[in-house]
Amino acid sequence: MVPLQIGGNTINNQTARALGFSDRREEGRALEALKKDNKLAPSHHGKIMSNGDYVDGHTGEVLGDILDYKPGN
Repeated sequence: MVPLQIGGNTINNQTARALGFSDRREEGRALEALKKDNKLAPSHHGKIMSNGDYVDGHTGEVLGDILDYKPGN
């Protein structure tokens, strides 16, 4: 598993496509839901991995899987 995106305020289109989302807005909504469920601030920055894991940028802890929040899952 490799990082697709590290930090940033906006999901890149190529990150969204790599994870099978229809567009970056769809993935952004999924990431917002993951953060809300984990009681993370909306401004929390982490790493989006190629398997869908969202990893804390400081501790390296896996905080959840964005794909669990993908519409249809």
